[in-house]
Amino acid sequence: QDIDDMQSMLEGYLSFARGEAAEDTGRFDLDAYFQKLGEEAHLRKCKLSTTLTGDPTVHVRPNAFARLMS
Repeated sequence: QDIDDMQSMLEGYLSFARGEAAEDTGRFDLDAYFQKLGEEAHLRKCKLSTTLTGDPTVHVRPNAFARLMS
């Protein structure tokens, strides 16, 4: 899964750099994303704590948003 995520982000970045960025907007689950980040932090013996209120789903360009957050 990590390799697929990295591949997707790299392809998105290269498209953006070439001026071909045309990623459609979509729903992005912040709760699931922060859960994944917490698991990755735990593997690195780090601690990540988040608190979300309200609807955890946002309407963004998912790959671009993931790049922004990582």
